[in-house]
Amino acid sequence: MNMLYGLLLGSVLALTGCQSAYRAAEGHEPLGYRETRIDDRRYQVSFESWRGRHAQHLHDWALYRAAELAQQQGYAWLRVISTREDAQEQIVAGVDQYPIIRQQEATSHAALQTPGAPMQHTVLRATLEVEFMNSAEGPAQRVEGILARPLP
Repeated sequence: MNMLYGLLLGSVLALTGCQSAYRAAEGHEPLGYRETRIDDRRYQVSFESWRGRHAQHLHDWALYRAAELAQQQGYAWLRVISTREDAQEQIVAGVDQYPIIRQQEATSHAALQTPGAPMQHTVLRATLEVEFMNSAEGPAQRVEGILARPLP
């Protein structure tokens, strides 16, 4: 019975860690997408995370959000005008509900992080400036094709 309880508890904890990282950013928490409208057809879309994501994943999520915006506004194509990636050290306070075991860089030992305690993280951000179009112009991408790709 104890083994069954342990397996069930382990499964629940594993599933709580599977929460999708693709979502709108809330407040000052550095996790999710944000967008700023530049004009009728141009947006700046960014995705940021401190949870050890690869820069390419952040770029893919920002592009996916841009495609969602284009589709919502009735556009079939989008073109990436510019891309910027940056990293910033930031104190993130109270964002974790459960203890985290963080692998220390350049060592083989792990450190236990107290739930809700302020932690210093490197926040990665990918920012795209995009233009929405009704027809393919230049290096445009089909919105439907972007939305059909699985998110990382």
